[in-house]
Amino acid sequence: MPKFIPLKCPKCGFVIPRNGDTCMTCGYKIAVVPATPAGAPPVPGSHANPQLKSKDHTSEVSDPRLLAPCGLYCGVCGVYIATRDHNEKFKEILGKLYGSKPEKTECKGCMQGDPPELIYGFCAICPIRDCIKSKGFYSCHQCKDYPCKFIENFSMPVGRKVMQRAIPEWRALCAKLGVEKGNIAFAEAQFERYKCPQCGYDLFRGAKRCRSCGSPVDVD
Repeated sequence: MPKFIPLKCPKCGFVIPRNGDTCMTCGYKIAVVPATPAGAPPVPGSHANPQLKSKDHTSEVSDPRLLAPCGLYCGVCGVYIATRDHNEKFKEILGKLYGSKPEKTECKGCMQGDPPELIYGFCAICPIRDCIKSKGFYSCHQCKDYPCKFIENFSMPVGRKVMQRAIPEWRALCAKLGVEKGNIAFAEAQFERYKCPQCGYDLFRGAKRCRSCGSPVDVD
């Protein structure tokens, strides 16, 4: 399992990613660590690369391992994308952002079976993932307690924003289409959302600039 080098909540000791601002368990507000550490490599997209091409996501939309229960769909997660594409430079950048070594900044989806083949450190200890599994669910959209403290206190602001948007959308799609088709439709909607409005290249969650054309983006 990848080694995770996190921060800890000064109040309760729970693990927090380095760019988090809230403890998921006790709600303690934490000073935000700068997103781009001094001396870090350029953010992906700071130099446009017109030769980049989007992936075919046909097989990914039906992969249950990518259906993160919280709504943070793994298919558009930077750590998953870097792992899938064997992008060592991207792993290095994300590792400095989240507090993990580049070689440990890897994941094949947070809903892998037990034991997981390759799961990122924070995902492995995520209380939302544990909560859903303990209730016999696969997603927060099935739970009557949504939104709960784990969602409202999620440590990363962008993630919190996406969860609050994605779970109701996912719930509505499954109610309309049924579970299997609803899950696929939800995954397809995430891939469609995370595309550069200018050139159509695939983006990752939290991206501020397209890695292909260099255009500023804000799709979260």
